[in-house]
Amino acid sequence: MTNYAVITGDIIRSRQAKDRMELQSDVETKLSFINTEFAPDVAVNFQITLGDEFQGLVKNLAAIPTITSTLREQLYPIKVRLSIGIGAITTKMNNIISKMDGPAFHLSREGIGQISQDREKITIYLTRDKEVNRIFDAITVLTDILLQKRTDKQWQAIRLYRKERNLKIVAAELNVKFQNVHKRLQSAHWEAWEQTETFLSNYLGSVFSPQKG
Repeated sequence: MTNYAVITGDIIRSRQAKDRMELQSDVETKLSFINTEFAPDVAVNFQITLGDEFQGLVKNLAAIPTITSTLREQLYPIKVRLSIGIGAITTKMNNIISKMDGPAFHLSREGIGQISQDREKITIYLTRDKEVNRIFDAITVLTDILLQKRTDKQWQAIRLYRKERNLKIVAAELNVKFQNVHKRLQSAHWEAWEQTETFLSNYLGSVFSPQKG
């Protein structure tokens, strides 16, 4: 059995947007970037499925942590809840994701339901394995705290640094000293964040490898 990940995004406080059409257009542009950036890892492109929700189907589970982080960095200041449902797909692949179904979709939808009323929790991984879910919960309860404490300047620095990987280049783009960029990354606990992404990537690749079904 091949495992996929359905990532469902729920835009937080979308109804408060002054121009919902502009919001939707902005989200579509950012999703297009993700689809291009992670084309080898995505089975069905990220796309808006409802006015305030979007979904994508990921085939390379090890790429999920980087995809979800990049999604948030690109969308900011738009904030989203993300539910990652991992499991099988029971329908044929379709470019229109809303026409597909299977356990991965059910789990992703269940996850959105669980966190939609929670002010603190904005990320959830759900599988059929309760022990695996507990490991994910232990990690996301901490990473969600870090996410919600980021400042505008930290989000900006992280987004650019992920792309450039060079403090001086980022500093030039932001028109600040490179020491300031370093301070922003340090205050946002960037090193710990990257280590967590690496751990999750390795864990996902190991636990849900094709050999283990």
